[in-house]
Amino acid sequence: MSLVFYAWEVPYFVFLLLFSALVDYSCGWCIGVSKKPSHKKAFVVLSVFSNLSILGYFKYSYFFIEQFSTLFKSFNDSLFEAEKLSIILPIGISFYTFQSMSYTIDIYRNKLKPEKNFLNFFLYIAFFPQLVAGPIVKAKEFLYQMSRNRSIQYRVWSHGFYLLILGLFYKTSLADNLAVVVDYNWSKLATDRSSLEVLFIVSLFSMQIYFDFKGYSLIARGLAYILGFRLPRNFDSPYLAGTFSDFWKRWHITLSSWLKEYLYFSLGGERTTKFKVFRNIMIVMLLGGLWHGASWMFVLWGALHGFYLIFERFFGLRNLKNSLSCFFYILIVQFGVFLTWIPFRSESINQVGGIFNALFKFDLSFNLNVNQLIIALAAVVLLCDHFRKSLWSLHAKIPIQRVRYIPLLQGLGFGVLLILIFSFHGGKSDFIYFKF
Repeated sequence: MSLVFYAWEVPYFVFLLLFSALVDYSCGWCIGVSKKPSHKKAFVVLSVFSNLSILGYFKYSYFFIEQFSTLFKSFNDSLFEAEKLSIILPIGISFYTFQSMSYTIDIYRNKLKPEKNFLNFFLYIAFFPQLVAGPIVKAKEFLYQMSRNRSIQYRVWSHGFYLLILGLFYKTSLADNLAVVVDYNWSKLATDRSSLEVLFIVSLFSMQIYFDFKGYSLIARGLAYILGFRLPRNFDSPYLAGTFSDFWKRWHITLSSWLKEYLYFSLGGERTTKFKVFRNIMIVMLLGGLWHGASWMFVLWGALHGFYLIFERFFGLRNLKNSLSCFFYILIVQFGVFLTWIPFRSESINQVGGIFNALFKFDLSFNLNVNQLIIALAAVVLLCDHFRKSLWSLHAKIPIQRVRYIPLLQGLGFGVLLILIFSFHGGKSDFIYFKF
């Protein structure tokens, strides 16, 4: 059924998925049986090279051709012109290539045994809930679950449906409504909006991308939970982070942990000179930005985050305690994060420059016509989401004699969410991370 899901729009991409799985399954088996370290290294290099080659061809071919064309034209205007390549980006390729690479790398590092059953491994690669937009699941987090006995249980299904419905609410009622406001105003930020209006729209986009991506992650986790699998959490109140390093422990957790474990540590991590640590951080963030798409705007987004991380490490700011006592640091960090969403959302460096110019001209007029009810609802949900641990602690204090009312309360909660979904659904739009 995962293959039917993946083949629904472009059927022949299933063969690309199958090829990637066969290469990594074979390389993993060869690494496991090889005795010589040089042979193991050769097979892990083959796995990484094949995955990155596929990803590079489909995602970055035209980008690099275009850059070389621009470079050569600066020397000889009549040299050649880059033609637009008709390459369709395979669904979820950025996600499943990273997952597949984690399998062979973990075997090479003796953190995982080769999977004997190819169907089990193929399901890990093609598992439909998170195939399109994550979370990025490492092989060691999923494959051991294949042997688990499964049965229909009320507790499991109720929690799975809760995650599923909550994710739908985040997407349809919050992210899609915010998208209407952001899409209408973004092209005008550089020319026709005051500083306060620019900051407001950028803040709305920050909320939109959070609800959009977390909504998908919740849907994926909910579906997997119903089917008897657990997927890792992808968000943990990122807009309450008091440092930039803490932000990356809370935002897109599966991507940041993948980059840290398989790229940052491979470059030397922190076991080297301070200069090389700074170099490693910038390389990881630049590649993390480029992972999102073939655009200099994503590279700039990654570079800004790399600069933030280096700056706070250089001045010893990354170990600040994240609590309400450092509310001032939280505001500074989130303002810095909001600024990085400007190149992430923009289409050109000129647009980025215009938005920054409008933001810092200190015009505090405000004449936007927005749906105040939706924005208030989004703000309330964001606060509840960020302080959910406190809410759960209150839930834990419910007397044992009241436990019998929990199913009723859950049913009421589901009903409220469904009413909100049907009452406040916005315009239909794809998940933002579908294009990555």
